[in-house]
Amino acid sequence: MKHFLPFLLFATILATSSCGIFKKKSDPEPAGVTSRARTGADRNQVYTDKFATAAVLEMQRIGVPASITLAQGILESGAGTSELAQNANNHFGIKCGNDWKGATYKKKDDDRDAQGNLKESCFRKYTKVEESFIDHGLFLRDPKKEFRYGFLFKLDPTDYKGWAEGLEASGYSTSDTYAEKLIDIIERYKLYEYDIPGNDKTNVLPNPEKPQYGTETDADIALPTASNRVGRINSVKVVVAREGETIANIAKAYRLNSEKVADYNDRGYTPIQKLKANTRIFIENKKDKWTASSASEHIVKPGQTMF
Repeated sequence: MKHFLPFLLFATILATSSCGIFKKKSDPEPAGVTSRARTGADRNQVYTDKFATAAVLEMQRIGVPASITLAQGILESGAGTSELAQNANNHFGIKCGNDWKGATYKKKDDDRDAQGNLKESCFRKYTKVEESFIDHGLFLRDPKKEFRYGFLFKLDPTDYKGWAEGLEASGYSTSDTYAEKLIDIIERYKLYEYDIPGNDKTNVLPNPEKPQYGTETDADIALPTASNRVGRINSVKVVVAREGETIANIAKAYRLNSEKVADYNDRGYTPIQKLKANTRIFIENKKDKWTASSASEHIVKPGQTMF
C-alpha cells in the first residue's frame, strides 16, 4: 500500500496536467484576439467593412469621396464606439444647426456659455446609422454652406488629401491635425480604393442619379506680380504668395482664420487652392472706398495695371 500511494499521486498529477494541455489544443484563442493595438486596428477594419457600401452610395449620389466619409466616420465616432454614435447613431459629430427639425441629443462638447463654461451642445439624432451617412453628404452639399464647403466638390474625386486639408481649413473640426489624421486612416486602411470608379469596391450603384445644385463659379484669378512679400493696397495689408502656397498656409502663418482670409479676397480662391507665385492675398478687410490722402498723378504706361 505504501508503494501504491506514490504511484496513485503521480498518476493523478499526470492526468491533471494532460487535461490542461489538451484543453489548450482543443480550445484555441478566438480569432482576432491579439494585442491591444491589433484589436484597435481590427475595429477600424470592421467598421470599414460594415459601412463601405453606405459610403460608396453617398459618393455616387452626392460626390463626397467614400474614403473621406469612412475616415471621418472612424475618427469622429471612434469606429462607432463614441457616446454620440451609440446613443444617437450620429457618426460625424453633426450638430443640430438652425434648420434641423428632427430628433436631438445633447451632450457637452465645445460650446461655452457667457462665463466660458462648457455647456450642452445639440446634436442631430438618427433612427439608424445609414441616415447619418446620408445626412453627412447632404450637410456638406447644402447650398447654404456652398461658401464654406462648395470648393471641395471642384476637386478631383480621388484627391482625398485635398478633401482632408479642405475640411480642416473650412473648420469642420477644431483640431489643427484633422487633415493629417484623416489621411493617415485613409492610407493605413487603403480607403482610397473605394474612390476609384469601376473596381469591385465601388460597383454598388450602376447609374446613380446625382442631385442638381446651383452653378459654381470658377476661382482662378490671375493677379499681377509684386516684388515684396508683404505690402499695402489702399492702406490694406496684402501678402504676396509663394508658388504653390494656399490661403490656409498664409492664414496659419499670420495666425488668421482661413475662412476670413478667403472672404477678404471675395472668395476668389478656395482656402486650399494652390496659388501662383506673386499672387496678392488680402489679409485685412478691404476698405469701402479709395483713400486719397497720399494720391499723386501718374500716367499709365502700356502693360501696367492698377496694382
